[in-house]
Amino acid sequence: MDIMEEPQVAMEDIHYRVIYVNRSVSEDRCIQRNPRHLDEVVAKTEPKCIGDTVKCILEVFSEAYLCSTEGACMSHWLKPQEDHEADLQPTIILLDTPYQQFFPAQFPNERRDESHDGNSYGLSLLKKVESEARARHLYEQVIPVPLIQLPDSMNNVSGADRTRMRQQCIDFGAKAVLSGPLNAKSITVIQDRAYHAYKDALSRKQALADVRKGRKRSLIAVFNDTRPYGYLREYLVESLIKKICSTEDDRDDEIYKANVSVSPEKRAEISRAISTWHFDAHKFDYDELIVAAELTLNHALSMPELTAFRISSWQLQNFLKACRAAYMGFVPYHNFRHVIDVLQATFHQLLRIGALPPYPNVNGNHTGPTAKCSATTPSIGPEEAFTLLLTAIGHDVLHPGVNNGFLIEARAPLAELYNDRSVLENFHSTSYCQILKRHWPMFYENRRLRTLMISCILATDMALHFDYMAKLGNLQKLRAQQPDLGGWNEKAVEEARVLVCALIIKCADISNVARRHDIGAQWMHLLNDELILQTQIERDMGQKTALVAPPSTSLDGRIRSQLKFMELFAFPLFRGVADILPGLQFSVDEMELNLTHFENQLLLPSGGSTMENQPGISKHSPPPKCDAEPPTEKERPQWKAQWRAS
Repeated sequence: MDIMEEPQVAMEDIHYRVIYVNRSVSEDRCIQRNPRHLDEVVAKTEPKCIGDTVKCILEVFSEAYLCSTEGACMSHWLKPQEDHEADLQPTIILLDTPYQQFFPAQFPNERRDESHDGNSYGLSLLKKVESEARARHLYEQVIPVPLIQLPDSMNNVSGADRTRMRQQCIDFGAKAVLSGPLNAKSITVIQDRAYHAYKDALSRKQALADVRKGRKRSLIAVFNDTRPYGYLREYLVESLIKKICSTEDDRDDEIYKANVSVSPEKRAEISRAISTWHFDAHKFDYDELIVAAELTLNHALSMPELTAFRISSWQLQNFLKACRAAYMGFVPYHNFRHVIDVLQATFHQLLRIGALPPYPNVNGNHTGPTAKCSATTPSIGPEEAFTLLLTAIGHDVLHPGVNNGFLIEARAPLAELYNDRSVLENFHSTSYCQILKRHWPMFYENRRLRTLMISCILATDMALHFDYMAKLGNLQKLRAQQPDLGGWNEKAVEEARVLVCALIIKCADISNVARRHDIGAQWMHLLNDELILQTQIERDMGQKTALVAPPSTSLDGRIRSQLKFMELFAFPLFRGVADILPGLQFSVDEMELNLTHFENQLLLPSGGSTMENQPGISKHSPPPKCDAEPPTEKERPQWKAQWRAS
């Protein structure tokens, strides 16, 4: 018997995805291992250095994707992941990295974070790839490799400088670092690393298959069936129980080793962005979103009343890395980007009602209170404001991309654990408490604030929405009957304060309907994509759908659903909250603008076309802008009746 077992798939037969990024590439395209293709296309249209690199790549790999920008690179890499086409497919990303970026003192005009056209390039693109890979749980499947071309004039670079360059690349996420032209030896090293990634992915897939076959025992229930996605039902409870029962310190875990590297210029841009209501979380990568969270939390912690809750900068960053790792990158909507969006919405609302100190804005002024707080509404103090910010960060921890109804219908162990009541919200709060216990113990040990946080997370269950609207109505009646807070008993004041906190989080959680229209439309499409994925899972499982209505694939259908949501849920909530917190009236005004914009969209002749067959529209694209005149006030009631009936 041979000592070495024959591999199931030969190394050269594995289909690797190779992306080569160089700003000198003339056209983004895929090049296959075809001598005629190389001679006629590459040699004639690309610089010789690029042609030589491509030829070297194709000596080992069957094809390579050439591109010149960050956008093309990220799109080509992540699109198959989103479509679940690349389970075992390692992706090699070769990044042209200007040597000047390693010597900023000698080359001050070569920006590290941007290329000439505003895209991340070189080291900053390497860092962005690492950030996205970790956030989407793809780190093991991607092999980023910087290619550093040193000119002849710098061949005398010292050994110490070369070591520093390699170390900087590795700190930024490189799996290998190559200097000089690509050659047969160096490309083979890359192939070896890609093969290791393939073998690791194969092992992970086998482990998941074992769970699907019921060979692993859940701590709450045992599933011996072979229905698809059974592993997901078990994993949620197993991961939760493991965290609760574990006494080990996980702060040396892999998630904390990634550096968060954001340039001072980008930090300034993020700071300006979080000062405005029209914050667009889609403009920032996951490292930059961590910086946004740092800025908001540090601003709150600058208040002297919160001195006891302050932690060091590295502790804060580790906390946010742990939170980022607790969100599923493959979930289209309920992911880390969503919670930072909710965090910023909460932050801005707190600024507008004066619960936080004014914050510098883009106009050189400060974002602060826009109206006096009502004398008949219990005030939100520094501790409550800080609690709301922490609540926003953790309110969807470990969200699996399906709703409570799905878990209940599937008889998932998680639903049994929480007796079918606010299943995900209970799960989020329990899981998030484990993160806080490890990373922010002084907050976790404060029972009053922890209880407030849990109450606010539970309030995000939309099944309880009308219960909270009833409580809001009761609060409005109490304010009308007894305008002076001095006449309220202590219990009533505290209950009202807790309710106001929950209402702020509820508004922040669905704030996309009140953002600038193009930003809100992006979120609308992402949520619809997530609902489509749930229906696919339900079909695979042979399970009755838990959705009230099937998600739409037409633009008109999505807009109609959005309008109905705004009418039934959003407008009553935001108007009621603005009544007790006048400083938040701005969000109602913004929603009115969005209502008009969406209504205008429906006036366009669309013929019920799908998202995919409309020119320029993808499933993640906002609807096209419309210059049509909105219905007049006289026409609006009849028009609304028509779209409700449809």
